Amino acid sequence: GGAPIREVRLQFLDGVLQTFSITVEAGRSEAVLAALRSRYGAPQETRPAVAGAFASQHWRNADSTISAYRGKDLVFVSFELAGYREAVERRQRETVSAPP
Repeated sequence: GGAPIREVRLQFLDGVLQTFSITVEAGRSEAVLAALRSRYGAPQETRPAVAGAFASQHWRNADSTISAYRGKDLVFVSFELAGYREAVERRQRETVSAPP
């Protein structure tokens, strides 16, 4: 929703996009969070700021997890497929058991 994106990262595993993240200037954090709320509704979980950290908001469904972290200068939003961690573990097992 109009917020200039500072960085986009994509992570593929076996040719399938597993995670992607965006980083936006903190001055645009309300626009980013409003766009997420508009698209996905209220976050299912909000973790309050604690000493040395900032508040975070999280959305989950059967297919994916979205996490938004607001820092001092930036907002980081991560989109992760539900099967991502399992796919990474499977890949690690295959790499360990593969003959040299």
